[in-house]
Amino acid sequence: MGVNFINYLRNYRIGQAIRLMQRDEDLKIYEVASAVGFSDAKYFCRVFRNVTGQSPSGYVKKQIDGLQPNADEL
Repeated sequence: MGVNFINYLRNYRIGQAIRLMQRDEDLKIYEVASAVGFSDAKYFCRVFRNVTGQSPSGYVKKQIDGLQPNADEL
């Protein structure tokens, strides 16, 4: 695969978070974080930014505007 387990798991969780946010834009960030296995929403936001280059709320806003790629493109 070329990716260590920790990075694979991190990317998988963020991909799942993106799918959740795409399905239900009304979910709170802490709800998404908890649903994908992060107990700390602040840490989730930091990891999300590292993986996608933007905050979860910024991602959702761009998703609503139709500017965001699909979660499968991560």
